[in-house]
Amino acid sequence: MATGMPRRVQVQVGVRRSAARAPVEPRMCVVGLAPRTGRWVSDRLPSAVVRAPNRDADGVAVEHLRLGPQDELGAVPGLMGGQPSLVRDAVQLALLAGAPAVDLLLLRAPGLAPHQLDRPEVLAALGSALPALPGVMVVVPDASGPAPVREGPLSDPEGRALRLGRLAAGLGPTLREAWQVGFLDVPPALFGQMPALLGGAAGQDLCLWAWQGEGAVVARHGWRSAAAAAAGLVARADDDLFLAKTRRSLPVGAGREVRARAAARAALPAPPGLVNALHLDAADGGDLARVGGELSLRAPAGEWGLAALRTVKLIHQRVLLAAEEFVFRPVHEAEAFALTAALDIVLRPFVSAGLLVGPGGDGAPEVFASVDRDASRPALVAELAASVRPWARGLRVRVGVDPGEAARVEVSA
Repeated sequence: MATGMPRRVQVQVGVRRSAARAPVEPRMCVVGLAPRTGRWVSDRLPSAVVRAPNRDADGVAVEHLRLGPQDELGAVPGLMGGQPSLVRDAVQLALLAGAPAVDLLLLRAPGLAPHQLDRPEVLAALGSALPALPGVMVVVPDASGPAPVREGPLSDPEGRALRLGRLAAGLGPTLREAWQVGFLDVPPALFGQMPALLGGAAGQDLCLWAWQGEGAVVARHGWRSAAAAAAGLVARADDDLFLAKTRRSLPVGAGREVRARAAARAALPAPPGLVNALHLDAADGGDLARVGGELSLRAPAGEWGLAALRTVKLIHQRVLLAAEEFVFRPVHEAEAFALTAALDIVLRPFVSAGLLVGPGGDGAPEVFASVDRDASRPALVAELAASVRPWARGLRVRVGVDPGEAARVEVSA
């Protein structure tokens, strides 16, 4: 067979960046309520969709999107239109404050206004959707009432406070079971309505937020969601150890353009004791806010800081996930020893970071497991005794694993 001269072949190899987004661990979630129309945010931002809505649902449909700085948010409900909402600005504010991404749960319900989040059908939909985001901070920017698109006093402050309390009470079980913390805004008009608000919110895993400042900076930013700004700061990617944020500053951007006479506006009143302040300082140019406190309403109210609460919730979550691995294992001493070792592994990062020490305030946490030989219901039982630093909070965790059943974790702190 005749052979010719070899030919030179030129091959070009190109690598194209995938259009798929890099995975981002959800850290915060903004909840909104919008009318049921033919316009779906999912259609405008298909690459941001986490879970597509059930468009044939009779009641409340849920759009779940993960939004980042690269997304154009014009399709997200905002202040323009017949149903004004703070959702778009809340997402923008959280991203500006440092959140790497913001999950949006947009509930689409026929005949409801954006602030009617305390309705039973809305709370039921949230109870189904929120557990998919364990451990996140949940911000509900429209919860305190219609968005403040006009100047003047807020109407019906008592009704707003009662509605906010009902929402807090409705969210409470989901926040506890999904290891989440809720962030809610308390406008100054509601400062005198705290008993009505706390009727439903007291004891829940919630933080309340309000702006504090004076003059033009209040006109520029006082209408926005202080809770969204605080959650954005806490959701920063460098917050792996749940450090306290009091006295930390965060950017809030330009805010709303205001007339010159707004510079003479009186200062906002200081928030009540259980409401955390975000201070707007005109000396900083009005584009920075400073965290004045971070107390939660978890019982006893005012004694649980946000960082301590989130740390204990994460420990609870890690312990439960470790215990779930033993649900289908036999009940005997070797498995009890293995459960102790598994708990030690999941707790080690907290010990290494100095957050978890022995129950006396030093040394190592005490972890031990045993076999409950009850003939009718044998089980593996583990107990943890520790202190959570630097908050000096005692922590006791009891884990029960019954064969074939979900693990049970009881936490007292």
